[in-house]
Amino acid sequence: AAWSPATGAWGSLPGGTLNNNVWGLAEAASGTVLVGGEFTSANGTTANGIALYSPAGSWGTTNGGGLSAAGIVRAIDFASDGNFYVGGQFNTAAGTSAGSVAAYNAATDRWGTMRTGVVAGTVNTIQAGLDTKVYVGGYITSVDGTATAGIGAWDTNTLRWGTLGLGIQAGGAAGLAGPFVVTVAQNGLVYVGGNFGSAGGGSAQSFAVWNGVQWTGFGSGANYLSSYGAVYALLARSDSSLFIAGDFVKIGNLKVPSPVAQLLNTSFVPLDIDAAPGRLIVNAFAQANDGTVYIGNNTALGSVYAASVAQVVNAGMAQAYPTITIRNTSTGTAPIYQLLNPTT
Repeated sequence: AAWSPATGAWGSLPGGTLNNNVWGLAEAASGTVLVGGEFTSANGTTANGIALYSPAGSWGTTNGGGLSAAGIVRAIDFASDGNFYVGGQFNTAAGTSAGSVAAYNAATDRWGTMRTGVVAGTVNTIQAGLDTKVYVGGYITSVDGTATAGIGAWDTNTLRWGTLGLGIQAGGAAGLAGPFVVTVAQNGLVYVGGNFGSAGGGSAQSFAVWNGVQWTGFGSGANYLSSYGAVYALLARSDSSLFIAGDFVKIGNLKVPSPVAQLLNTSFVPLDIDAAPGRLIVNAFAQANDGTVYIGNNTALGSVYAASVAQVVNAGMAQAYPTITIRNTSTGTAPIYQLLNPTT
């Protein structure tokens, strides 16, 4: 389906439908969209787990009919080298051996392997970095035969795999050790969310950051009451801040009214969401070209209240005490939930 911001309504896509679930999609600079999931046909044509949707509004298949039979795609991203990177659970791409990850070039309609890929396991997330790296995360224990824990990096220049220190270790609910989402901020930091207990050998409950050398956790991480919480969605903003969401009531030692927060430097600010009664779980973010952020969740939403950020620069030597004036330009009340100074 497609959402129209202009009309504020959902509509079906022209050109037919897929016959099962969609788990990932990405758009190329040309406007072509690669769609992945656990379907086997697109508009009646065989398409094992992967299909193309053109700007003209028609479905198409990739060279070789797609992935292996019963293959599932869980993540797709488009990189600066012109390739789509696809991950999930599959053995072949266009008939060539591919260990749950592969590269597809829509301009040439050709699949490429990423050496032996992930020999065993499931890829949950793929994120192209700002340089030549493509980060792959999930329930994986090796990349191209090299032991790793939960995450690896493919270099689009050298066509080689690399590891990120000791990676992501178990310790989450049911002993899981799987990143669900990876994103790269404008400053190059790699953020990882999921359901895990440590990163790089140190404590990091379900949320951690890789700076190119080492892993760092954030206080007590993501928590839900007395158990581990989970991080399902991350959104890197142009100002190097980060939106984080999932299933938690506390993130980085901060109690939050809903499982959505913004990371500013090293401090969290809650983003209050007025949701329908029940346990709110946020699964996805998407940001439009106009800066609007869309949230996908498990229940109906009411209003969304975002934090306001003000910056005061003190160029002198003496301490400064700025005055904050808050005005309500509408009718009714405007409650203040928190004032936070992330620099002290």
